Amino acid sequence: MYRNFVRKSLGLLFAYIVIIVGIFILQFRSDSVISEKIGNLRISLAETRGDDGMGVLRNRMIVSFNGITFTADDTHPLTLAVRGERTPRNLALVSWKKPTPRSCEFSFSDGVLLSFSVSGSAEAERLTVHASLPENAADLRLHYEIVPGAAVVSETDTHVQLDIRNSRWEFEAAEISGGAVAFTDRASVASYSYYDATKKFSFENTSRFASAERSAYSATIVALKQNLIAAFAGQQDITEQEAVSFVAAMSERGRYNEAINAVPSSFRRGVQRTYLSSPYFDTLATMNRSLEQQIARYRDIVSQNTIDAFSVSGIVDYMCMHPGSDAVRTLLATAANANSLTVSQAASILAAYDLLLAKNADLAAIVQSAAQVCIDKITESCSVENERITISENGAFVSVVQAAEIGDALVRYGQASGEAALERGGYVILNSYLAESASFDLRTLAALYPIVVHDNPYYPHFALLGFDGGDAVWAWTCAANMTYQNDGRGTVTVTIDFPQSYTHYVIINGIRRFRTIYIYDMAFRTDPRFETYNSSGYVYRADTNTLLLKSRHKSQIETIRFIYSDAAREAAERRTITETDAAGNVIAPPPEPSAPASALPEGNIPMSTGNASPESAE
Repeated sequence: MYRNFVRKSLGLLFAYIVIIVGIFILQFRSDSVISEKIGNLRISLAETRGDDGMGVLRNRMIVSFNGITFTADDTHPLTLAVRGERTPRNLALVSWKKPTPRSCEFSFSDGVLLSFSVSGSAEAERLTVHASLPENAADLRLHYEIVPGAAVVSETDTHVQLDIRNSRWEFEAAEISGGAVAFTDRASVASYSYYDATKKFSFENTSRFASAERSAYSATIVALKQNLIAAFAGQQDITEQEAVSFVAAMSERGRYNEAINAVPSSFRRGVQRTYLSSPYFDTLATMNRSLEQQIARYRDIVSQNTIDAFSVSGIVDYMCMHPGSDAVRTLLATAANANSLTVSQAASILAAYDLLLAKNADLAAIVQSAAQVCIDKITESCSVENERITISENGAFVSVVQAAEIGDALVRYGQASGEAALERGGYVILNSYLAESASFDLRTLAALYPIVVHDNPYYPHFALLGFDGGDAVWAWTCAANMTYQNDGRGTVTVTIDFPQSYTHYVIINGIRRFRTIYIYDMAFRTDPRFETYNSSGYVYRADTNTLLLKSRHKSQIETIRFIYSDAAREAAERRTITETDAAGNVIAPPPEPSAPASALPEGNIPMSTGNASPESAE
């Protein structure tokens, strides 16, 4: 009896001690665990309480997905190798967020970002890991582990194939070694995806084709340009797109004036012309009305918030003119969250992302997460035979023009993201569809030209010159380069780069009402007949802040000054210009020409403020 009493007392005492210690631990414990789940992606973070009682992230990130786990903590730190430094830096977790329902982003010290995004169906989800690195980074290394029991089927420096519970998975990156995956600025993406043994196509497998070489692609584009020029010869009934592509292709060869003269006069006088061809030909007042209508269409298209908006030529330029627009940002977010796309929609989003990346990185970041969904859609639409790729959707083959859009989008995205397999896959698509361009008709060749040629400034384009007072200043032009500068003292200067002695036409929007304009360092007045003179000239639309400009270049870089104050006007009148050629040599001033009707003679003659009606300039 006594023994039982002692035993029971000791048991109760031990239980009380455990309870008291447990209460003590629970009361003073400061750490907590943060868990999130995105499809099969599981995230585990740790948070502790700071002195102020607020939650602070600990340096522990664990991300698991279908048999693979990525870790960044004190034991296995995320390391950044910096150019010029011998020892890699150990990075610390700073913050995290979920920018979309199917992605998460982790911010580390030194400005490093890691994003994990999930795409595909539940049965065959795909994980994409993207690293954003600082400019001085050599590489970033992230620790990973494979679930116990997984068998390595094949392994290289860039590829690991695993067998996990009778399922095959592939891990691909720029470098995989020593239990870490490496990222660089040229190869910033890693992927982990289900491997379907019955699936025959992948862009990685087409990278070895001869048609995947850039040299083969370059030869194909050269032939397409030549075939376009040859097909135009002798044509009388032409479309505007045919005329524009022909003039651009000829101008690229230094035959601008010859190309302008080769366009049939019936087209120039016809009613089918729009703003598209206005940089080459006159009647700017009429052409400007069609440009205003197009800008209004862009606004309506963006507000409709549909994925098809990305296939509209020029829509990205409109977005960059209105970067703060809620409608623009909503449209980009819609694309970022899209899960169901056509193959053409996928290509248009990739192409838009590449353009935005070059013109407005903030807008590009909004749509970046859509890239993998787009690539997956394009990949599943491709098949290969005899080293040629064909693309089909819902049992129907895409057209040559659609295929060119898809191939070009892959090339540009592959170059921008550092994914060489996608860039080379794009070359294969373009070479597969365009190799026989000699048999294409003029309409097809003309439609293809702006899709695959991006380095010819002679092709009419929008140029965003900057923002003044919060409003975009932009031009519709075929000039190689234009600049805009407001000195804040009453003078705005615009420069235009175009071959000397050549004439072209520019529509500039966002020019505020001015007092005086100087062209060739001469004061000009508005003149509705400005297009008929053998000189530069203009008409100003004060109601829309639009300058309609005929620019005949006395030098390669022409300078236009807009004067807004008396002091600036006096400075302009005192100004002496030394004209130089492209090599910087001083050009002797030519004999004083007789002033055209659009130029002011010397004297204090009042300047027009743009009230003259431009309609008579037609």
